[in-house]
Amino acid sequence: MNDENEKTAEVPEIQPELQLDEVRREIRRTYGCIALFVVLVIFLVTLWAMTSGPIFLNRQRDEIEANLKVKLSYVGSSQLAYSRRTDTGKFGEFRDMLDSGFLPIDSNPNNIIPGYFLTWNTGSYITGTREVHTFTIIAYPQEDRPGFLRTFALTEDMTVRIFSPENGNDFYRVKTWDPAM
Repeated sequence: MNDENEKTAEVPEIQPELQLDEVRREIRRTYGCIALFVVLVIFLVTLWAMTSGPIFLNRQRDEIEANLKVKLSYVGSSQLAYSRRTDTGKFGEFRDMLDSGFLPIDSNPNNIIPGYFLTWNTGSYITGTREVHTFTIIAYPQEDRPGFLRTFALTEDMTVRIFSPENGNDFYRVKTWDPAM
């Protein structure tokens, strides 16, 4: 019986160094999984931002440009009203329309349409026995976001046009620009 007791007493003890290695291995495995999870989440968030970012930017651009089209049409309607009110039927320069009350009192070409500044050109030409009056208002994007917003124009035919060089538009011939509405 003594021999049996001795056999059970001979079970080797677990060395503290082996226990410490086991614990370290388990900690590495756990932190490795956490680190992998964090990297995966960062990757997915980055991927989402890259794919949806342009959608949000385009939506913002579309809202700004829709506002521009409405306000440009308003300015065109003011031009028509101004020309009907004058004896000659001529369209008004910016200052004339402002002084006559056809534009808001505190407006200037840089603040009528947010994100854009306007150039204003009026003129006339004679065809046969008739004098034809013209106006061209070009809305240029302000420089805080170059390439983000596009250039628009309005002419006496009340067509809002967009400058598209890729479609062969001649910048100096506004009526060749693509209709935007």
